[in-house]
Amino acid sequence: MIEGFRHLHNEDESCELMGAFGIIIQAVLGMLSFMALIIKRCLEEPKRPWIIWCLDTSKQAFSALLAHAMNMVLAMLLADDVSEADGCDWYFISLFVDVFLGVALCWIILKGIETFAA
Repeated sequence: MIEGFRHLHNEDESCELMGAFGIIIQAVLGMLSFMALIIKRCLEEPKRPWIIWCLDTSKQAFSALLAHAMNMVLAMLLADDVSEADGCDWYFISLFVDVFLGVALCWIILKGIETFAA
């Protein structure tokens, strides 16, 4: 299967976030993420009405797409201006910071609000 993608991604070139291979990977990962939400919906008890599920899912999808777009733009800007690292390196770094530090910061703020409000 990887041989079939060899013509889409040349190993000698630097990583291209918006190349054909990168777009295929992003589309597959997006579909897998949505499928995980569908599976979660099928397994939840009690089941929420479809309209509630759609509103919850659209909120998650919008926030994920916004974070992804911001990370992509940041990665492309940093790859052009700052260093010899390519866009994929910068995307991984920005995603890592977003996921780990962003979630940790949200958790700290939540605990602070819970402590203050109690």
